[in-house]
Amino acid sequence: MFHQGYRPVLVQVYSDSESRKCRGWGPRKKRFTGEAPIDIFLKATDELTLQVQKDFGSRVKVEYVDVHRADPKVKSEIQELIKKGHSYPLVFIDGKPYYSGSLLYPKLKEILNSLLQDW
Repeated sequence: MFHQGYRPVLVQVYSDSESRKCRGWGPRKKRFTGEAPIDIFLKATDELTLQVQKDFGSRVKVEYVDVHRADPKVKSEIQELIKKGHSYPLVFIDGKPYYSGSLLYPKLKEILNSLLQDW
């Protein structure tokens, strides 16, 4: 069985360029807390993208989404998750929230391996 008719799995990393508060782990187990310029999320997403491309090639696409500049519906959905105690970065896979507060690659890789096991 092939994933979604051969479309790549879409991993979206959500953060808000106007919200300088974050906590969590970057892809190389670098801890970040407190004040965090958006550059940290962009760099971490770039590192994550390189790791994903190396292991999954064209089967997975990674994109960064700035909630502050997102569609109002998306912005509202993300803000609800933040109000419920989730923290940036939020990681969605194929439009569904999977985890928040980190970009640790082993966690994402395990999820992607499970999703792509038949591909």
